[in-house]
Amino acid sequence: FYSLFSVSDFDYCQNEDMFLVSEPDDHGVITVTKKKTWIWEKFSEFGRFKSKAVLHHIKARCDNTGVVDGPIEFYYTDGTCLLSLLRHGGISGPALRYFKGELIWAGEVVEGVPQGVCVAREPEGGGLLVGKVDDNGEHTGDDITYIYPDMMTALTGRFDNCMMQQARLAKVSSLSFISSRIEVKVDLVESSSAVFSYNPSNYTSIGDDPHLRDPYEETLVEVRESEMEGGGEGIFATKDVEEGTVMCMFNGIKVDIISNIARNCVTEEE
Repeated sequence: FYSLFSVSDFDYCQNEDMFLVSEPDDHGVITVTKKKTWIWEKFSEFGRFKSKAVLHHIKARCDNTGVVDGPIEFYYTDGTCLLSLLRHGGISGPALRYFKGELIWAGEVVEGVPQGVCVAREPEGGGLLVGKVDDNGEHTGDDITYIYPDMMTALTGRFDNCMMQQARLAKVSSLSFISSRIEVKVDLVESSSAVFSYNPSNYTSIGDDPHLRDPYEETLVEVRESEMEGGGEGIFATKDVEEGTVMCMFNGIKVDIISNIARNCVTEEE
């Protein structure tokens, strides 16, 4: 089992006490935990089926030779969990990745590499990234689609490792999950000529095209003068919405606190 933790035969022989192995439960499943690792829930890898964080523990069936083929669960130090199938020592079959109980990735994996159409979900906003992955299992190509939380509004086009390079407004006509096969169909909005790309704000700019409106936000909110005296401009809903609806994605000049403080310091002591 230690090979699943990227531990070599040599390292394991030098320290066989690095793992804590539980007794089998009623279904013959054991839990193997790598000692001196801790789970700190901090999701930061949107679009990936497998965490880059350290593997904390696994749950799988074992015999006297080690972990046997079948269902297996991987739990990582970033708080994510990967459910899949172990076949001949590698991950192959349908795979699901979760964070705090929310599905954040789904697709088919062959010998540890995602294949075909896979879907990634942003756990806070609820948007989906859907499309056929490349040979490295990344959402890279000219036919990748980002679907907003309303599951109707979309941006489709060129993505590179989950980053939007050039996409146009589209409407989702169908989205289906059949067994481990994922299918999505979108229709471009012909009246829209706007081109969208990943262009995050920084300390001095809110983006190259600050007047380009987000197509999802445009259906839900607008900016107008507040009715409160001295309130200035405010953001208002354009229609009634259900509680818990994502209204807009906050954007603005992003300031790194440490760097900003240091920028105003003159001496090393400050």
